[in-house]
Amino acid sequence: MEQTINHSNKQINKQKFKQKTIKNEKLLLAKSNKDSINHKHSTNKNSKTDEFERFYVKDTSNLKQPTIYYFLKENHVSETHIKNLRKNPNSIKLNGINATTRAKIKCNDIIDILSNGKEATKTNLCNGKLHILFEDKDFLIVNKPHNLACIPNHSHYTDNLGGQVCKYMQSKDKNFVLRILNRLDKETAGIVVVAKNTFAYNSLVSENNEGLEKTQTTHKIYKKYFALVSGNLHGNGTIDKPILTVTKDGINQMKRVISFQGKSAVTHYEVIANYPVSDDSQTESSPDMQNKNQNSCQSENFITNNFSSKQTSNTDTIEPFCLISLTLETGRTHQIRVHLSSIGHPLLGDTIYGDKSALSFKTNHTMLVLKSISFTHFRTGEKINIEIPFPQEWQLFLNHIK
Repeated sequence: MEQTINHSNKQINKQKFKQKTIKNEKLLLAKSNKDSINHKHSTNKNSKTDEFERFYVKDTSNLKQPTIYYFLKENHVSETHIKNLRKNPNSIKLNGINATTRAKIKCNDIIDILSNGKEATKTNLCNGKLHILFEDKDFLIVNKPHNLACIPNHSHYTDNLGGQVCKYMQSKDKNFVLRILNRLDKETAGIVVVAKNTFAYNSLVSENNEGLEKTQTTHKIYKKYFALVSGNLHGNGTIDKPILTVTKDGINQMKRVISFQGKSAVTHYEVIANYPVSDDSQTESSPDMQNKNQNSCQSENFITNNFSSKQTSNTDTIEPFCLISLTLETGRTHQIRVHLSSIGHPLLGDTIYGDKSALSFKTNHTMLVLKSISFTHFRTGEKINIEIPFPQEWQLFLNHIK
């Protein structure tokens, strides 16, 4: 009997809360519609910087109820986005008039919702010229140089890519929310994809529940990295080792480690060229050796075409290293750095996971670059392929040591 009473009380309280919520939403809507009439000019002015996503209602028969809420859910608008839209009475329009998610809809109606339902990103705007590779209403793709942090923190508050992007977008969308789809380490150079709105973001990101932690992955973006690593490698390979985030006093540490307690991590690599080039293989005449010699020639042609390197007589004094390409099945923090270090071939210049050999080269960053990416554009269905040349300092580096 007691449980029934408690359950009944909960139902009554829940119903009262729901009625109060509906009443507040109606009051907000009435006020916003009144403001749009009384302040028609200011509303039009703001609409120049408010980005809306438009939907055309063609059929309501497949909806649980013919309301805006169920229509948006059917069109893959996230619950979080809908929740944020409810907080702003001007964020949903039905046939040009402010509406709530409970509004009834019919065929041929037009629904407009704010592309960025969340509050605009507030961060320090940073100076610096963006190297823009691609831009449309949904994506901004830029080339990040070495030694530029992606996200602002206490060490890079006035100089980071996120602050530069926010400054660039300031005049384009006052509600812009910074959503970097593939964050690169500060020392890593290469392509960075920024989603300009929730729809672009959700089209390339999937959520996974791993234990108690919810993670987001960007498997829908194909990424190819290139790296200069310590020592010589031969052939292609796969590194399948779990990576663990080390914690101390409940605080995550920067350095990651290989551990069976960690999360699954898989890295594939392909050797492009080894340095210095060994002449030992020339004494062999087997088919396998001939294939290796042919691959070596192809590798040398690759370097010549991409770096315009000049041979000198200094190769005998060079510590062995190699150029490799990498693709990832997972996207763990420091994955490439941890995996390469675990097989004894750390990135050149890696001060966290590198050894004496890796640090013998004079560079102030890791020699890692995200050189190419591709993905399917959710709006057009077009395949977006972006590729950049090697950074100029890589060319100078190889010219110097050859």
